[in-house]
Amino acid sequence: MSPAAADPRVRRQPQQARSRLRVGRILDAAEDLLVSQGYDALTIRQLAASAGVPTGTIYQFFPDKQAIVDVLAERYLTLFSDTMAALEVREPFGSPEELVEVLVDTFADLYRRHPGYRALWLGRHLSPELLRADEQNNDDLAEGLWRLLLAHGFAGEGDRDLQIGCRVAVLIADALLRAAFRASPDGDPDVIAHAKLVENSYVANLLHRQNGAVGGRTQ
Repeated sequence: MSPAAADPRVRRQPQQARSRLRVGRILDAAEDLLVSQGYDALTIRQLAASAGVPTGTIYQFFPDKQAIVDVLAERYLTLFSDTMAALEVREPFGSPEELVEVLVDTFADLYRRHPGYRALWLGRHLSPELLRADEQNNDDLAEGLWRLLLAHGFAGEGDRDLQIGCRVAVLIADALLRAAFRASPDGDPDVIAHAKLVENSYVANLLHRQNGAVGGRTQ
């Protein structure tokens, strides 16, 4: 099922394959307009021309421009969540440093391969509902990072400080990747390299504190 088909912001849920294809074409055209011309150029009339559909067809499915943007944004939130889940079941990481390197490179590549994501998130043209969803997505990514550290034997269970630290690590990486991709469509390599340094230093400190606390409790 497409993200639009289950989203409450869609006015009429597309039931038939033809309707789902039409909604997909509308969303793809909206993404292209966001990337090529920016948020302000994304009008219903311009979108209808780009998608090759009457304006009335768009209004059949979407009440307004913001609903279209929100559904696009949900696509990316799902993509990020699925990416973290896939990392959890990959082959073991050799060290926390390797884990951090892979995480930063993986999410930088998502920015790189999905310019529509950059157009939305760097511009922050999101509804209050999507901003809350973005915060929840960061919470989910932090939970994923915590599970990765546990699954690969770099940390132990039951440390609340580590969970908070994972949330902060995600916020740091998010801010630095935004800065890298504001500087360059491909991501400023120097900023990305420094993002890895910052993340590695922070995660190493977290693990040192957590492992030290575990050791102190077991003595």
